[in-house]
Parts: sequence; C-alpha cells; structure tokens
Amino acid sequence: SGPCAGLHHKAMLRSETMKRGTLVLPAERAELFVEVLGKEAFLEIIDMNSTSMQRQYRRQLQRIDELERQLRRMGELLDEAIPETPPPANVAAFLEHSHRFRLEDVEREVQSSYNQLMKFQDNNEALKAQEQRAIEERFVAFVASTALAQTSSVPVPENDAALAAESLLAHAAGGLQIKLGTIAGVISSASAHRFAATIFRATRGNTYTHFQAIPAKLRDAHGVLVNKSVFAVYFQGVATSRMSQQVSRICDAFGCNLYEWPADATAARRRVAQLEDLVNDKKQAMSAFDRFLEEEGRALLEVPGGGKNSKLCEWHLFLRKAKAVFATLNLFEGSTTLRADCWYPANEEEAIRTLLMRQSHAHGCSSSPMLLSSTFGSDVCPPTYLRSSDLVSPFQQLVDTYGVPRYKEINPAVFTTVTFPFIFGIMYGDVGHGLILSLFGVRLCYASAESKESLLGSLFFARYLFVLMGFFSVYAGLMYSDFLSVGLNLFGSSYAEQPQTPQQEKDGITEFQLNGAPYPFGVDPVWHGSQNELLFVNSLKMKLSVLFGVAQMFLGNCLKIANSINGRNPIDLFFEAIPQTLFLLCFFGYMDWMIMYKWVLPIEQMPASDRPSILNTMITMFMAQDNKQPLYEGQAGFQNILLLVLVCCVPLMLIPKPILLWQAFQRKQLAAQVRRAQFDDLELQEYGNSESETLSAELSEEFDVGEIVIHQLIETIEYVLGTVSHTASYLRLWALSLAHGQLAAVILQKILLPAFAAPLPWNGLAIFCAFPLFALATTGILCFMDVLECFLHALRLHWVEFQSKFYHADGKEFAPFRLVTVLTDHE
Repeated sequence: SGPCAGLHHKAMLRSETMKRGTLVLPAERAELFVEVLGKEAFLEIIDMNSTSMQRQYRRQLQRIDELERQLRRMGELLDEAIPETPPPANVAAFLEHSHRFRLEDVEREVQSSYNQLMKFQDNNEALKAQEQRAIEERFVAFVASTALAQTSSVPVPENDAALAAESLLAHAAGGLQIKLGTIAGVISSASAHRFAATIFRATRGNTYTHFQAIPAKLRDAHGVLVNKSVFAVYFQGVATSRMSQQVSRICDAFGCNLYEWPADATAARRRVAQLEDLVNDKKQAMSAFDRFLEEEGRALLEVPGGGKNSKLCEWHLFLRKAKAVFATLNLFEGSTTLRADCWYPANEEEAIRTLLMRQSHAHGCSSSPMLLSSTFGSDVCPPTYLRSSDLVSPFQQLVDTYGVPRYKEINPAVFTTVTFPFIFGIMYGDVGHGLILSLFGVRLCYASAESKESLLGSLFFARYLFVLMGFFSVYAGLMYSDFLSVGLNLFGSSYAEQPQTPQQEKDGITEFQLNGAPYPFGVDPVWHGSQNELLFVNSLKMKLSVLFGVAQMFLGNCLKIANSINGRNPIDLFFEAIPQTLFLLCFFGYMDWMIMYKWVLPIEQMPASDRPSILNTMITMFMAQDNKQPLYEGQAGFQNILLLVLVCCVPLMLIPKPILLWQAFQRKQLAAQVRRAQFDDLELQEYGNSESETLSAELSEEFDVGEIVIHQLIETIEYVLGTVSHTASYLRLWALSLAHGQLAAVILQKILLPAFAAPLPWNGLAIFCAFPLFALATTGILCFMDVLECFLHALRLHWVEFQSKFYHADGKEFAPFRLVTVLTDHE
C-alpha cells in the first residue's frame, strides 16, 4: 500500500513493526467492511472462536458450497460441448467492480442457469436411453425377421439354430402341434456363455438359446461401450407359463434388456422400419440439445473486451471472494457488533482507520467501525511481515522452507540473494555452462504469459535465481579460465618458456617461469594441460573454499551481533555473539589471513627448508611448540595472544549466561512480589482481575537452573566443534568444483576430441555424429544433474553452516486477508 512504499528496503531486512488491535464492525455492514479491508489493507484476523467453534456464517458458506458445486457441474457440461481452453481470469478487473455483485442475485442466476441446463441434460439422458433401447430392439427385430423368414421356407436349414430347435421340438412331440414360446433381448457378450449355461441348468435342458453378435459396440448401464449380443430363448409353452417366468427371472438377474419377439417376418420388418425412424428422431433431438448447450456455453464463456472476464468466470471469482469474506467473518465474535483481534503494520494504522471511516460515511452506517490498538505481553510474539520483490522472492522461499524469521530478526534472504548463487558458481564454475544456465534464466523471464502447468511457466518465479546462478558460474569460470573444460587465454600468459636442459629435452619436459606482472584475472592459461595442473588447481580451490566459507560464517556471526543489539539483549551480545565471533577469527580467521599473506610472499625465492607451512604453523600454535619456519616476524608472540583469547572465549560462552539469567529471574520475582504486596495493601480495585492474574502468572513462573546450564553447555560444545566441522564442510566447494571440471574434461576428451582427431575426410562425419552426443551429455549430465547437485549442496551450506550462526527460524509468517491472494491462489 501507499504509506509503506518508502519502507520496502527496511522491511526486507527485518520485519515491519507490527501492532495488535481489536477490529469492531457493525454486523449489518460487516461483509462490506471485510471486503474493503481485504482489497486495500493488510490485516491478519485472529480466530476468536477457536475454542467455542461458534460460526455465525456457516449457512452462507453452505449456500456458496452448493453454488460452487453447481458451477463445477455446469463447467463439466460446457467443457464437453466447447473443449476450448478459456483465458486466465483477470482478478484485478474483477475486483474493480466486485462490489456490484450480491450473493442473492448471483445465487438466483446460477440456479436458473443450472436448473435449465440440468433439465435439458436429463431430457438428453432420457433421449440417449431411448435411442439405446431403440437400437437394441432394432437388432432384435432384425434377427427375428431373418429367423422367421427362414421358418416359413422348406426344407429347414440345418445351420439355422432357431429353425433346428423348432424342428427338433416338433419331432419330439410326435407330429402334434406344440406352441413354442420365445423370450428375446440383448445381453453383454462377456456374459453370454454364463447366461446360456444358467438357462440350460435351470430348465433341465428344455430350452434352446441362440445368440447373434451385434457388430457395433453399445453402452451398458454404466455408460461404458461394450460388445453386446442378441439372444433368443426358445421353450415349450406360452408367455404366462412357468417356464417363461423362470427364464424371465434369469434374464433380470443378468441385467438383460428384454424386447417383444414379433409374430411373423412381416411384423418384424415393419418393426425394423419403425425403429429406424425412431432412432433418427432421437438423434435429431440430441443434436438440438448439443446446439443449445454450445449456444449457452458460448454465452457464459464469452469474454467481453477491455480485459474483462466471462460471465461464468465472474461467478467463480465472486463465490471465491464471498467464501473468503464469510470465512473471515466466522473468526469474529459478537452478534450486533462483531469484534476480533488482529495484527497489522504499525505504519498503516491511520490509513486503516481512515479507510473504515470513509466507507462508514459512504454507506451511512448507524454505528461506526473502529480499530482499537492494544498492547501485548512479552510472551506474545508478533507475526513476521517481510516485504519482497521478484528478485528476492525465490531466495525468500528457500529460507522460509527452513523456517520463518523470528519477529525483528534479520532476514537471511537478503544476503542469500547474493551468497547462494555465488556459492553455487564456485562449485559450477565454467563460462560455457554458466552461459547456458543464464540464457535459460533469461528465457524464463519471457515465460510470464505461458501456462503455469508448463515447465517454463512453473519455473517463472525462479527466473532471477537461474540468471544469477549462471552469472556467478560465468564469473567463477573466468576465475578458473575454463570454457567447456577448455582453457581461456584472454590476456596472454604471464609465463615465459625457459630453455630446456638436456635431461628435460630427453624427458619431454618444458619449464615456464613468471615473466613480468601476474595474469590480470583468474588462473593463468599456462596451467591448463601442464603436468602439475591438478596439483596447482587442487591447492587453489581448496584454499578458496576455506576463505569463502570462513567469510560467510563470519558474516553469520556479525548478523548475530546485530540481532543482539537490535533486540537489546546484552547477555547474548557479550557472552555469546562477541565470544563466538572472536573464537572464529582467532582460529580460522587467522588461518585465512596466513593463506592470503603467503600468496603475496616470494616463496619461490626462499630455500626449500625455510618455506613456511600453514599446517605446521597451526599445529605448533595449538601445541605451544617452536615454529622452525615462521611466516613473519613476531609470529610466536602474536599467536600466543590469539591462543589466549581463543581459550578465554570458551568459559565466557559457557559460564556467565546461566548466572546472569538466574539473577534476572530473581529480580523479576522480587519486583512481582513488591507489586503484589502493594496491590493487596491498597486494594486497587480499578485494576480488576487482569492485574491480579498477571502478577499470579509472574510469581508462578519457574526457572530450572540445571536445564539452563545443560543447554548452555550443549550450545558451547556445539559451536566449538561446529566451527571446525563447518569449516571442513565448505571443502565441498573444492570437491564439487574439481568434479565438475574433470567431468567436463572427460566428456570433451572422450566424445568430441577423437572426432576432431579423425583423418580426412572422415573427421567431418565423425564431428557430425559426435557433436549431438557431446551436446546430449553436456545438457543431461552437466546442465541438469550437476546443477541439481550443486544447488542442493549450496542450500545445505546456507541452512546449516551459515544460518545456524544467527538464525532462530521459529517465527510466524504474517498472513493478512488479501482478496488478490485468495483469488490468485485458486487460479
């Protein structure tokens, strides 16, 4: 909102100052005020009915649920008629005129459209059922016409089952005139064999069943297309005989559709013609329904100009908005006047009150809404409200996955925006691979209009994350002078080739010496391909990993000092934050300084026996031994001072804090007892029961000294040991950078270089075949698997090694009621 526009940079580093208040709304206009606050203010409503579970607006929510069900059903029907994908909803355009909608009006319109569609749908389903039965009866009549036509001809064809059965029955009757009954219908072809066997056993073989497969698939009772067959059961007797009733019951048990068997062939052919006309009529009626459904769908889905939404989309958005408003109103207590506690940014308090008064005057409310500020105790932690931006948002999600910052705690995402892609780039350093990653991020920047279900659309929020990871990978690649594992020579080597001695010429060794100023930036290209390249690069990357790791941990300690100062907590400042920082600096900070100091010393000019070793220096420092190869003058005395500070930091972190916390608790208890005595003596009734309850709560507090001492002991041991383990953990930068470089070299040397080395004219064909394999291996292994690996390791370094120095991550995120968020999240 407007009043906060100049405070975004501060709200990114720490949470905005939050205030707690009580929102009072008149019940007759409560829906209006909540909607306006959801559009223009930032308020988090606290549930006042969490224990009683009294929800005044549950009936409205039930009505909305029913309307949403009707809209979903209408949407399903319209999707079948119009399979086009509707455009995304314009939430901003809807919110501009959302106040014009009323639940009763929308309910009436939705129910009217729904009832009309359902009426036509029911008629259409009835037409489909009638068409289905007409088609089945048409096949039955067709089979009957064929069978009855053959019955009148002589002789009886032996291949016709019905006539053969009739002939057999007539012969068994000894020439007597016996009336044959027939029950015909349609059954699933999968059940035909079981049906015939059941009929045969139930009638003791006194029937004959004939089947004729239907060439087209028909729908069963569940609407599934299956193969069906026409059956005819011949038996001795009439339609009312016991045999007929027994066969009919079996047909019902199998779910058969029974149809009348024509008296003769002429009646059968006449019935086939009638059924043909009936099927055509049903198809025309169903076509009319399809046209109606399409026209109705076009009217509901038509999007007017000016960035507006379709009518169906407007209904959906309104119901979601109304549902969110009524769900928020359920958090209030009261009947004629609704009340609820809330959290809001302190700098928006006056703006919220002005908004409420303006709406009250505009609608002529009998009672005015109010926002009453209130205080909260030290045991209540306000929610954390951090502003964000498109650049910081993906890094904020990485931090929030670990935990939300505590109120007024420094937000690690501000620093992670730079350190995370930088740490990733150190592990993934290569100019070529970094450019691929950066170009992918740039492509994502233009994917805003694509569907969120697509790959690019789902990664759109992380576009700047990919761009920055690629940028720092290019930076690290320039520092390593690597381009797809090929050395870069941008400024010309600073080394000159030296004349070979006879032995070097015999061994094929060429020696290079530094000639003039060092290489301006990065590793001198002369190291690429040299015999001692791996030894030199390993040493360089290992030391860089330790340098960057200690620097990031030192940043974490500095942020802990800043948190202690901002929280006005001198105990944590002087007996945790500062001793921890001194411990890190006197230990690994000193080691990092020696690494950088040794880089600028002319080591090559010293005798091999006098060259200092950082490892030996650290060992002699902690073992209090003489260093035979000192790095600088006065090293022993300075290291003794560092060792003394290092040793003093441990008891400083361990002992004072529990004692000071115990003393602070005693002072608090003594002050509470004094206030309690004054309260009892003066009988200050104006304070009521709240003051008495507060004093009772303070006096009943307990302080477990043993638990505090054990906790502080664990914290001290964890930090001392963690300083060593965390520094060693940063060596993964060296390991993954080395693995990335060697893997890229293997892919190049084993796939592409042999193709270049092929003889003419086969090298052209070899390159043509090898390059797709090289591109596939580079993309699949280095640009996908290795990116994921480096990403996870960078995430671990931030969550464990960096954030553990200062980050509590036990805050509660500020969740204001915002209609834009509610409607957008549903899309």
